[in-house]
Order: sequence, then C-alpha cells, then structure tokens
Amino acid sequence: MPLAPTVPDAEDFRALARSSPWRWRIVRFTAEWTGPYAGAAVRAWIERPNRIRVETLGGREVLDERQDVGSSTGFVIAFDAEALAQEPELADPAYRSRTAGDRYRDVQARRLAETLVDDAGLVRRRTTNRDDHDAPMYQNYHWVAMLDPIELTDGSEYWHDPEDPDGPGAGGVDGVVPGTVIDEVRTVDHEGRPAWEAVLRTTAAYDPRCSCCALLPNEATDIADNWRNREGDYADAFRVRLDVDTGICVFTEEVGGERAGAGHSVRLESVGRTWGPEDPPWRTG
Repeated sequence: MPLAPTVPDAEDFRALARSSPWRWRIVRFTAEWTGPYAGAAVRAWIERPNRIRVETLGGREVLDERQDVGSSTGFVIAFDAEALAQEPELADPAYRSRTAGDRYRDVQARRLAETLVDDAGLVRRRTTNRDDHDAPMYQNYHWVAMLDPIELTDGSEYWHDPEDPDGPGAGGVDGVVPGTVIDEVRTVDHEGRPAWEAVLRTTAAYDPRCSCCALLPNEATDIADNWRNREGDYADAFRVRLDVDTGICVFTEEVGGERAGAGHSVRLESVGRTWGPEDPPWRTG
C-alpha cells in the first residue's frame, strides 16, 4: 500500500475515510464501546467479504459465520440483463465456480479501476454505491460503519440546495456533498499504530449507514428519521481517529454534551492477507 501523507489535511482525512474497502482484506481486532453501545469488549476476526468470528476476550464464541459458496457448474441459472451488464462474468461457469472471496477481489479491483485514486492510494471520489462494500456485521450497523467509515466524509445530495450556496452541503465537488466539517487534523499513535485524528462536526447532509447507530450521533439526523429519544444535549463535536494503513475508524469520542466521552475504540492486532496459527481453525481449514 502506498504511503499516506505524513502531514495530512482535511481532504486527506476525507480520502482515507473513503478508502477502507481497498486497504484491507483480513483483520483481527478488539473493540469496546462507551455510552449507548457500552458492553463487554470483544475480539473479532474478519475476512472480506463473507467471514466473521466474534469472541469475548475470554475466548467464548459469540458469533461464527461464513458463507458457503460452491460451484454452480451443472445447474441452469438465469440472469437478467441488468445483472449481466453489471457483472458479465456471471455468464461464465468457471467464474461462478470460484469462491465468494475470489469473486469479491475481482469486483473490487474493477471498482478501484473506476475510482479516483491519488498517488498515495487514497480514494478522492467513489463511483460505487456506498453500501456495496459492507463487511460482515455484528449486532448493528455501527460495526459496519467503523469498518467502512464513508459516512465521516460524503453526505447525501438529498439535503443539498444548489440555489443556497451557503446552505447544507455547501462546498461539494463533482456532485459529492460533504456530510461533515473536519478540523484539527493531526497524526497520532493509536494502540501502537499510526492514525489520523480530527475533530468532526456533522452537517445537515450527514448520511450515516444507519441513523439509529451512527458513528456521529446528532440531533438533525435523529429528528429527520424519527429517532429522537435521547435525553440531554447532543455532542458539540466528535474526536475521531482513522487507522492510516486500513482506513478503519478506530476511535470516536463525543466532545461536549450529555454523553461527553462516549464512543468506541478499536485495537488492531493483525492486518494481512493470510491467517496466522493463533487464529481460529476454521479460518485456515
């Protein structure tokens, strides 16, 4: 993976938040939450696109899922024109017989070729559906969002009024509307790994993966989606960290408000392309 800028700015932070799906395939980490999602810390193993194992820190299995994908050779499968247009390889039995992981990597490579990437390997603009890159989920979409934190940067064009240059979503480029204001970007150490930290504030265009479990809970989003059941004031801002190597959102913390300090923290233990001997047997079997 190319080196990221050593002195990042707000646009670099946005680009890293868009880049996570292309910067990792296999991770092992521990995660814990404070505030509304507080609970026991867990350890997780994830392999894009279809494998996940979650354990307590004591080693008790909480979730263990993988998609069993076998060969479709010998079966008659009908695909509509739209599906074939999006993925013409489906017409090839040899392609269909490959594993989900193999096909996922092929699709990701094609999507990356269609995505605007800078010399440091950071995604400056996505051309794909933002939900296309979801990693396996545990409990809620907060988990999915921290593994692909696109909501920390790009907002919804639905909220942007092009006739109001200073209104919600102002400052968009090439049709991309900012969902956050990003300040105070700096490099930090997070659990022994380089990370970029910034202070974020949501705009009216903020578009979380799921509004009931957003990375940045805020009043405007809750009211818009009828989730306003929070007592006390919302945060004034959010302190956020992205792991430089993977783009995973490894830390959030509410600044100000009734729940000051609430958020999550992830400790990345392993990032690679193959599982080690200490990982669950089903991962290597």
